[in-house]
Amino acid sequence: MIGTRGPIAISVVVCCFNSEQRLPAVLQHLLRQERDDTISWEVVVVDNASSDATAMVAREIWPSNARAQLHVVEERRPGLSHARRRGIEAARGAIVSFVDDDNWVCADWIWRVHDIFATHPEVGACGGMGVAVFEANEPAWFHALQGSYAVGPQAAEAGYVPDERGWLAGAGLSIRRSALMALFQAGFENLNLGRVGKALTSSEDVELCLALRLAEWRLYYDPRLNYQHFMPKNRMLLSHRRQMQFANGRAQVVLCHYFAALAGRSLAESSRSGRLEWLRQYCRALLSLVGSMLVFPVRGIRSVTYRADLIHQIGFVTALGCSPRSFAADRKRVFAFAKRLREQRT
Repeated sequence: MIGTRGPIAISVVVCCFNSEQRLPAVLQHLLRQERDDTISWEVVVVDNASSDATAMVAREIWPSNARAQLHVVEERRPGLSHARRRGIEAARGAIVSFVDDDNWVCADWIWRVHDIFATHPEVGACGGMGVAVFEANEPAWFHALQGSYAVGPQAAEAGYVPDERGWLAGAGLSIRRSALMALFQAGFENLNLGRVGKALTSSEDVELCLALRLAEWRLYYDPRLNYQHFMPKNRMLLSHRRQMQFANGRAQVVLCHYFAALAGRSLAESSRSGRLEWLRQYCRALLSLVGSMLVFPVRGIRSVTYRADLIHQIGFVTALGCSPRSFAADRKRVFAFAKRLREQRT
């Protein structure tokens, strides 16, 4: 029983929206954990404004005598970032491991997550490799865009995530709780809310990783920390793919502020030039989009990655064009957060 093994080391947080069909496989894989006999862990299922029997299914599946305890909590505000925040509040472990409601983790997931953080005290977050499992046939284009679906390698080899990538996918993302608490104390709140019901908003995971980097935590990747990522046939539709790429482009607007803060721009500089920076970014994005559209007839028809990048650019330009005021406000907010992090360390 968990009470005999000391403080809880890992809290697996599963955020769910109408997940009664997907959740059983997720929990069954967690129940099959090996090499975890000396590790205290728990599972927190967050019911994010579901209208189905998600909570009841979770309680029915999880045995009362399982090595890990199960807790089901509710978050009425729609949005993946809200659900994750609620899961963090309910979690008691030193490490919070986010497993999505379509992720089937490997049998030594708990042991490997525990080992990575124990071995690398400078690591704030770690991630692994997703392997796609398709409900229908794999589309011919999928491999070229698999990274957008949290599938495939996240670095060339195991180790620290290089700065040129700079983030880890939210699926299977495990984070040191003390690092999260420091972010929250400095006023961190996701500007990108992630999935909201069926709406394809995104990049809350990238934003969180960039916030951890601002706090000078390292990110770590280990392909042995692997999970199967279930791909329902509706996610493989061309219309869904376009919506997702457009949403990713829109979310990139917020990420610009984090990249600027990581580059060492100052809060005072940000406050003076927020609107000017918006204009610079907008003009630059428009020029890039026009250039891409000019060569689209030559390259785009044959290249799925090129078409995806074009839709991403359209999303970015659209979001920028609609938000000159919010761009300046968000920039000021991110830079103020970065300043508070620096003050925490001094």
